[in-house]
Amino acid sequence: AGLSSVAVNLRGCSGEANRLARSYHSGVSDDLDAVYRYLHKRFPSRRLCFVGFSLGGNVLLKWLGENRLRDSAVLRAVAVSTPFQLGLCSRAMTRGLSRIYGNYFVNRLSEAFAAKRSALIEANNHDELSRLESIGEFSGFSNIWEFDEQVTAPLNGFRDAQHYYESCSSGPLLSGIDIDTLLIQSSDDPLIPKAAIPMQGDLSKWVELRLLPKGGHVGFVSSRQPNWLERQITNCFLLD
Repeated sequence: AGLSSVAVNLRGCSGEANRLARSYHSGVSDDLDAVYRYLHKRFPSRRLCFVGFSLGGNVLLKWLGENRLRDSAVLRAVAVSTPFQLGLCSRAMTRGLSRIYGNYFVNRLSEAFAAKRSALIEANNHDELSRLESIGEFSGFSNIWEFDEQVTAPLNGFRDAQHYYESCSSGPLLSGIDIDTLLIQSSDDPLIPKAAIPMQGDLSKWVELRLLPKGGHVGFVSSRQPNWLERQITNCFLLD
């Protein structure tokens, strides 16, 4: 489409071990802000568009809602399959068929947690290892809520999982977004219950919700319209 692009790997998601006890989570908008400031300084004449998927969509919308960007270098944004209400989404992954996804995610997180501990030991990084071990000794986690309660929250300064979810959910911040933003969601998303999807009254005048009946979780495909999702995103960014 003729658009220059930059891909952002959140902490620990690049295939390279993160050197701190702290890792990514659903509300790391300060990391996204650092990327934005770096890009704006390096390319001061460029207008910037942002797209976030799933957890990354929540991070993006949280950052947009926290900052006044109307007169900034940010032009537009798109968020796809966003878990607007983290607590509701976490609970959803402990029930029904959604437990399959929840089990997959918590297993991946548990593996990453164990790998990080091993990496810090190997690197003799005693300060960060002490911080990691200060949260306790765990042999396994049964669901996402438990992992966030025992790992994510204490490592990132939250009282517990509920405090983390309430502090980092993007849903309450949608009314404060002041740049053109498109939300692409599906009603049959197994990870995001209908109760977590915002109502029209929750959105600022700059935010459009495109709620589709089908699409699952970032699964918007069509045999008659190849690359449907990618086309929606680029069409949004190429608007006059």
